[in-house]
Order: sequence, then structure tokens, then C-alpha cells
Amino acid sequence: MGIRRRYSLPMDDGCELFVTEEGPADAVATIVALHGLSLTSQVFEDVTARLVAAATVRVIAYDARGHGGSGRDEPDLERLADDLAHVVRRLVPSGPLVLVGHSLGGMTMLALAQRHPALVAERVSGAVFVASTPGGVAAAVRRLPGASAAIKLVQAVVRRASIPRHPRVVLRQFARFAFGSGPSVDHLRRTLDQSRQAHMPAVASLVGSILEHERLAHVPAYGNARVTILSGAKDKFFPLAHGRAMAQAVPAARLIEYRTGGHMLPLEQTAEVALQILGVVAEAAPANVIDAQLVEEPG
Repeated sequence: MGIRRRYSLPMDDGCELFVTEEGPADAVATIVALHGLSLTSQVFEDVTARLVAAATVRVIAYDARGHGGSGRDEPDLERLADDLAHVVRRLVPSGPLVLVGHSLGGMTMLALAQRHPALVAERVSGAVFVASTPGGVAAAVRRLPGASAAIKLVQAVVRRASIPRHPRVVLRQFARFAFGSGPSVDHLRRTLDQSRQAHMPAVASLVGSILEHERLAHVPAYGNARVTILSGAKDKFFPLAHGRAMAQAVPAARLIEYRTGGHMLPLEQTAEVALQILGVVAEAAPANVIDAQLVEEPG
């Protein structure tokens, strides 16, 4: 198992991204993991532990700009896609590459396909979309009278919001909306600890970008890669229809639905998410040897 490294990686505009890298230098495949809105790369910590214990893989997870330890900014999905392209070119210039995107991370992968299609075609061996969406998030909302004004108001409120230090009410809301059946207090608190690190103007900017996100037409850009889509039946942000729409766009894709899963699948279904990623890695890098038992009991 390789040593965990943490470092800052400058982007083309000078903003620095906080990167965590784990796994051996001679890994047979590299996994780049992208977190969701208002979270950090820590959402993949438990998944990463299982991945590097079970296979000879290198895992790169970074905080998107405006999140966690990365530079403060007010990005849109296009900017996040350009950052991802930069990360791939700088840190994974060769070898099998698997992209894993949770929620916003999956949207970033689709924005990458739109803005950097040659990079996706030439470099991406596998793709795992976790509780994400190809678009249509605001379709129903926008049909309502005064929708545009309401959306701007929500963005303004988010921009000035903060997460309270003793979040009993917020905990209940996360339990109701972000998780599926029976979330643990530890998972709720870890999620909130990450959210406290978010730069709220960045979250507000990305809310607007997510509402404009319509990239179903770019899902087939991953058609030459091994694609797996994970969706939770109790995901109230992106219901099963979003995952099914992506699966229909890539006929060879595997769609896996979790009956009790909500939106936070990297925490709710850690071992399963790791196992599905390893399944994609095994296809992308057939020489890899995977010990499936270590997915359940890392280390």
C-alpha cells in the first residue's frame, strides 16, 4: 500500500486545489474521485481505504475550488470541468484512468465530456457515476410562475448562509433529505463537518450552474469506457429516473439501484461503491488482481 500524500496543485488561473493521493506509484490504474456539492474529498475516505487494500490502484481525490482546503472561488460546472482536465493532464498523463463522480462530481464528468471530448475519448478507461444526474434538475421548477426570481432568491440566501456549530435541526434535515434508510449519527456529523468547510458563494454559484445543467447528450461520450451508474431508490435529490436516463444513453452501462440508498452512497454503501469501482477497474486494467474480501475489511 502506498503512502498517503497531500499537496496543493495550481490550476491554470492560479487557484490551488487541495489533493489527497493514496496508493503505490506502480499502480495498474488510477482512480480520480470527485465529490458532491458542499462536500470535500473526505467523503471518499472510507471508499479509498477499501480500494487500496483490495487492489494495486492509485486514488486521487481533490477538493473542488471553493470547497475544503482548495482556493476560494465562485465556479460553475464549466470551470470544474476545466480543472478536472488539468488534473488528468498533470497527474495522470498515461495508463488506465477511472473517473468516479458523486453528485456534482458526476455532473463535472459530463461537463468534461462537453468541453474536452478528445480527453475523454483518449484517456478515460472507466467511469462511475454515483447518485448523479445528466440534467433536468429544474425542469419542473422552471415551469412555475416566478421561477427565475425564486431561484435567484435561493442563490442569494445560500451565498450568505452558514452551518451552525450545534446543528440539531440541520442533522434532522440531512437525515430526511440526503440519506436513505437509517443514517448513522457519525455519517451525518461527517457530512456536516465537510459542509462547514464550503465557501458559500461557491455553493451559490454552483447551484445556479446545476439548474442550467443539461448534458444528457454528452453521456454517450463515455460509450467506449466501462460505465457503471449507481442510484439510490430513496435519493430525494436525483431520483432513480436520473440514473436510468444515463444508462439508456450508454447501452453497455451497468445500472445498479440500491433499495435503501439515498443521496450519500459513498457513506451509506461504502463497501458496495468500492466493489463497483473495482469492477470497472478490473475491466479497464485486466492485469489487476483484486481481493474482494478486503473490500469488506480493509487493512
